[in-house]
Amino acid sequence: MEELLIIPFTKISEQDWTDFHQSCIDPVVFYQYPFLSAYSKTSNESIDILLYREDGTTLVALPGKFDGQKKIFSNLTYLGWDNLNFLVANGLIESDLKTFFVALFKVVDLIIYKNISHNCQQTIIQNTRTSTFFKGFRCPFISLPQSYQAYLETISISSKRTINRKTNFCERNGVKFRFLSNTQKKSLKNAFIELNRLHGMRMDNVEMESKFLKLDSQRFHNEILDYKNKEFILIIQALKDEKVIGTLYGFVSSNQYVYFASGIDPNYSKYSLGTAMMAKVIDYSICKGYKYFDFLRGTENYKFKWTKETNQNYTLYSFDNIFGRFKAIKEYWLVNKIRLGRKQTLVNLKRFF
Repeated sequence: MEELLIIPFTKISEQDWTDFHQSCIDPVVFYQYPFLSAYSKTSNESIDILLYREDGTTLVALPGKFDGQKKIFSNLTYLGWDNLNFLVANGLIESDLKTFFVALFKVVDLIIYKNISHNCQQTIIQNTRTSTFFKGFRCPFISLPQSYQAYLETISISSKRTINRKTNFCERNGVKFRFLSNTQKKSLKNAFIELNRLHGMRMDNVEMESKFLKLDSQRFHNEILDYKNKEFILIIQALKDEKVIGTLYGFVSSNQYVYFASGIDPNYSKYSLGTAMMAKVIDYSICKGYKYFDFLRGTENYKFKWTKETNQNYTLYSFDNIFGRFKAIKEYWLVNKIRLGRKQTLVNLKRFF
């Protein structure tokens, strides 16, 4: 028997969620249990889980927020979370997915998806009658091959030479690299302090304000540092004479690595630490068997030295009746009238018809 439920995140056991997440076709990094738990604890906001089950087995899940009075469900997102998607059990057939969406619109009038991947957007469009979408960030990524040498053959000759030259220069001059994960609690706490110090130096050097260093963000990331049941945080440090001079901060899931933040001491710029650490973490990811390396949002030039591929993200409003359409128009207006300006928001509203 099929059933669609919307239940509080607090009602789901950590083990059940982790087992399901690991079994999914696209195990979204940011929908792992520690991220959801940390969001719930630090935001003081509740999380609802949309579940579609058959004979007690979960087939589809999506964390989010449900307004029962308005009959609106929005997927969960947070600062820096990109390439979001449904969690879909491996082996789910297309007819099950269609049945899921039919059941969904018996419970809600409108679903708002934010920062969703291209694959997620395509799934929604193919299985629903009416959706209006807007392009968001592009996220460069690498489809990782079976070896680091094979990866180097996919980039330009000049990029390959530059990467090898800068990495070799670091190693010849005594720069060492080490990897740390959240299973090493004490070391990771110290590494995070160093990350903040170096990230702040980097932002000061380019005269930019960091959202990562803001209080709410720091509370969230400090909360996930305490989770040690499963490896999902990966930090690489560059050291010179035992001093930490560079850090990359990222996350791992069952088949991918996500690069999230970094910090580099500008006094050691001659070592090109950004290039060297990125090369090391790509090599590490391949050795661990990861298939996907995600740079997340932003099309900064340095990312395209490593890849030419991008994943377009979207905001999408999905509805199945006139009530849902009007609710989508209202929600879009409220969110964007100040951000985009009233004139541009009115122009964009035409896309809902």
